[in-house]
Amino acid sequence: MKPTGWYLGLRYMQGAGLVARAAEPIDPKQGLSQFIFADRVLLSAKNWRGVLRDWWNALALGGHLIVWLPDCRHEALEANEARVTLDDVAHALEDICGWQLHECDLIDGHVYAVWQKRGDVKQLRTPWVKQPKHVLVARTGAHGDALMASSILPWLKE
Repeated sequence: MKPTGWYLGLRYMQGAGLVARAAEPIDPKQGLSQFIFADRVLLSAKNWRGVLRDWWNALALGGHLIVWLPDCRHEALEANEARVTLDDVAHALEDICGWQLHECDLIDGHVYAVWQKRGDVKQLRTPWVKQPKHVLVARTGAHGDALMASSILPWLKE
């Protein structure tokens, strides 16, 4: 079963999910999402924290909110984009309960953050624990990219 979710701002991801081209609320008629992935489109919102909260409300329990944003201290931004830092993102959902922050790191000048929606009122900051043997294979495109990436899996399993 394909997870339901949103790739916000990633024009090349059209075949993989529903795409919004602006930082806007998600249509509630679509139902709750298992994931929302947003890139710098969030920075075009007048109130990026408010939009982030709207997206949070569109997540199902257990769903993930993932952001990949340039940190204004490391990346040149457009004049109309919000100036956001790693610390801003790390504290963006502090007025909301029921989340677990798995990851909030600076990678190549970008903030990478992953929250998971919980069914309680806790706010947990628990980074993922990597196993001694682990690998991440990402080829974020359409079916052809998935086929190319999956071709190495038998060798990795060995």
